[in-house]
Amino acid sequence: MDRTSELPDPDPDTSNLDKSDLRQLTLLHSGLIHCPSLQMPSLPAVVASRQIGSLSTSVPRYSSPNFTKSYKCLLTGKYLPRKMVKLDHYPSKTFCGFYSKEGDMFLTACQDYNIRIYDTKNDSFRLMNTVWARDVGWSILDSDMSPDGRHFVYSSWSESRK
Repeated sequence: MDRTSELPDPDPDTSNLDKSDLRQLTLLHSGLIHCPSLQMPSLPAVVASRQIGSLSTSVPRYSSPNFTKSYKCLLTGKYLPRKMVKLDHYPSKTFCGFYSKEGDMFLTACQDYNIRIYDTKNDSFRLMNTVWARDVGWSILDSDMSPDGRHFVYSSWSESRK
């Protein structure tokens, strides 16, 4: 089966969705229905403002020290991809992929026995390092990174233990 025909359109026509009730509900719950042109401040500026208790008056806020649900939607929506972009090509399947705790690194573990670590600062994926995994039978099945991002572990489908 040719999987290329199953890939999603990277630039879909959303005109019907733009006119739907779903869009209106999303705008309402995200707080954008009243101010669709709201310019988002940078994430560090928002966190600093929250720390000192002075979030902008344009941002809905209660007496709670936490962000409101609508503001969380605004912040997370800023970082979700809006279109598909090919960042790299691997000769085999990738079984694991995750961000470091700080979000500044992305690690992938592939069936080609390579663990690739990308620098994700500046909204880009720059390959920092490729590590060949030892004693891999079929594939690397799982991996994790230390909280400080300096070390990682992996498990594989292998008959050896080390």
